[in-house]
Amino acid sequence: MSKLRQVGQPVLVVLIVLSLLVAVGGGWWASNVLRDELLVPHAAPVVPDLDVLAVGSGRVVLSRTDLSETEGIWGLASPTAYGQVSTVASVTDDRVERILREFDGEFVAGDRVAMDAYAFAGDPLEAHGVAFEDVVVSGDVGFFPAWLVPGRSTTWVIFVHGKGVDERRQVLRSLPALRETGMPILAAT
Repeated sequence: MSKLRQVGQPVLVVLIVLSLLVAVGGGWWASNVLRDELLVPHAAPVVPDLDVLAVGSGRVVLSRTDLSETEGIWGLASPTAYGQVSTVASVTDDRVERILREFDGEFVAGDRVAMDAYAFAGDPLEAHGVAFEDVVVSGDVGFFPAWLVPGRSTTWVIFVHGKGVDERRQVLRSLPALRETGMPILAAT
């Protein structure tokens, strides 16, 4: 056997083993990245980027940003309170006054707050006075907590929220309209 062949075979074996280790390790790493970014839900961070300048008489004055002056019904969150802002009452160069409905806690001047698209806190009973039952739904990958709002129809509305950690409250915005259909509503996590 030639000297080159004696040295070449072990080197070839080592290179093959290293290549396999790199392929397996790289695949493992890539699958973990995909899992963490696409499959594992993470609560969206609420970034308090607005200042409460004044509060009173069912109104709140916020620092002016594109979002704070955007019409619509929005949730308003601080570390100690949650509420809902609706109609824009007035806009100046640096402030926006909106109608305020407080759900939990109280906003005070000086609070840092964030606006969110949920606009309702709690559960169907807290948000709309709608009776519901906490249930658990089984699926292919486990068990899922859900809200069940009874209805008289045999056709159901099954609401599954988007990616996020237990954000069933996404259904609260549309719940009154869905309930008017008479269909039972299941909002699962």
